[in-house]
Parts: sequence; C-alpha cells; structure tokens
Amino acid sequence: MITFDWPIGETVVQIKDKRVQVLSDPGPKQICVEQGAIGSAGDWLACLPNHVFIKITGRLPEGAVDAKTF
Repeated sequence: MITFDWPIGETVVQIKDKRVQVLSDPGPKQICVEQGAIGSAGDWLACLPNHVFIKITGRLPEGAVDAKTF
C-alpha cells in the first residue's frame, strides 16, 4: 500500500495482482474508492479534490479503443 498525504488528507492506494485501486480517500462520498480497480494500459483513476491522478501506461492491445466520450 502507498499513502499520499495531500491537501485535504490521506489517499491510500493498493497495487496488487497487476491492478491498482484506491482503498480510502478523505472525501465524504468515497468517490475515488467507488471507481474500483484498474489494470489495463490507458486506464486511469482521478481523485481530484485531493490532487491524486493515477494512469497506467503501456501499449494498448491491437484494436483497443484509447478514449471514450459520452
């Protein structure tokens, strides 16, 4: 586990089994935790109130989509 002590408190991140997830954050709604785990190139997690941004870099698989818009 890695703990980041940023502007509004601690964000705890876990890297396990080639996946990354936020275990706890200082936000009252735990939005960063609710995002779940990521594990593929191009995936990202953002905990903006606490200035934490995690992105997995690497090659995308052949034919993979690198962005989505809703």
